[in-house]
Amino acid sequence: MREKLTEFIAQQPPSKIVMEACGSANYWSRQFKRFGHEVKQISPQYVAPFRMGSKNDKNDAVAIVEADRRPGMRYVPEKTQEQPDIQCLHRVRQRLMKNRTALINQIRGLGLGVPRMNPVAKKGAMLCER
Repeated sequence: MREKLTEFIAQQPPSKIVMEACGSANYWSRQFKRFGHEVKQISPQYVAPFRMGSKNDKNDAVAIVEADRRPGMRYVPEKTQEQPDIQCLHRVRQRLMKNRTALINQIRGLGLGVPRMNPVAKKGAMLCER
């Protein structure tokens, strides 16, 4: 399916492509730009008011075109390939910090953070707090 879409877009003359911003929009934006197309992404919150009826591909396409025709429409900037990678690293770091804090709080809750503990438990608690 991806290959067919890429082949189809490659055969089209350079034109303006407007899409709703989503998880894969940046990937497709980069693919389409390789073939000389101008690509714009619109935030879903700006497309939703123009959608008539239930959410399906046809209604989405009509709503995207209507939203794009509005003067002053704000577009979502395309993310570079590095930006999602950096965002992923930040999320992993944030999760590690959250887990570390939870472990420290659990150790304190069990009373292992008190200086009266045995030497083995004290050393383990000190390692966790680093």
